[in-house]
Amino acid sequence: MKKSIILLLSVIILLGCCSTLEAQNTTSSHDIEITVEEVANLSITGSDSVIISYADWSGDSLTNEWKAFNNSGSELTWLSIVTQNKINEISVKATDIPSGLKLRVSLNDTSGPSTKLSDVIINDQASDFVTDIKSESKTSQLIYEVGVENIENVRASSNSIVNIIYTIQDEISS
Repeated sequence: MKKSIILLLSVIILLGCCSTLEAQNTTSSHDIEITVEEVANLSITGSDSVIISYADWSGDSLTNEWKAFNNSGSELTWLSIVTQNKINEISVKATDIPSGLKLRVSLNDTSGPSTKLSDVIINDQASDFVTDIKSESKTSQLIYEVGVENIENVRASSNSIVNIIYTIQDEISS
């Protein structure tokens, strides 16, 4: 009886090993989760300054002339990662523009998927500057121009600091 039980157990173990050997897999898989977070990042490098002299405006119509300065001094860089059907936008505004003057900005590189608005006049209210930004990374040189808005209000001054503020607004429905 003992021999029969041992023999029966041996056969069961042997059959179990054989069936295990036959059922080996050659592939295996598992799932991993990847999360991409939304990004809206903006930076400025460089600085600009200008000295305005009488020689800058020698035409008859001062209010219609714009004078560019420092076409290569500053760059605006943005990184944008958005969810589907969303966009980012960049606005610009300024504080402390000297009385009687006006200021405008543009980017020298207008290529790419986003829309870069050219010749945006800067004032103390935010104006759209770059719109329809989807997922992209971009660097472009800033081009500033100064003009006379009202000659009667222009006063001689030194070291007038104009603070220009760029803001990226993220996750706008497109």
